Amino acid sequence: MSIAADDLPFRTEDYYWLAPPLQYLADILTSYGQQLKMELSWTAARGDTSGKPTLCADLVLVGDGLTIGLDNNAYRGTNATINVVLTEEGWRHMRPPMKDAPVARAEFLRVLAGLRHVMIRAKFHTDQVEGRWVIIDFV
Repeated sequence: MSIAADDLPFRTEDYYWLAPPLQYLADILTSYGQQLKMELSWTAARGDTSGKPTLCADLVLVGDGLTIGLDNNAYRGTNATINVVLTEEGWRHMRPPMKDAPVARAEFLRVLAGLRHVMIRAKFHTDQVEGRWVIIDFV
């Protein structure tokens, strides 16, 4: 799956793909502790620019009224392989009133049990002209 810069809202630094519903949605509580692998790539504009890597969550899970995100990484280069172990470690709440608070194990399990959306980071650079989601799978 790919997205061009023209498809992105103007000046948006955090932008996500919505994973296909049939493959990931449902009660994935049994996936707790498993590793999720994502391979992503992007193209930044050529030439001398003032652009910089963006900083936002790599993966966002929405379920049971909670929205949680993992990591806030800035990537250099044009691709990334991101491995996520599905435990509460490193996850943060993404919405007020708990924004940026760590996610407790019970909250993480609630999200997995009632999972509605899996959102995968789509923007990695302020001058990005295209992004590609190559693969997402449990390993």
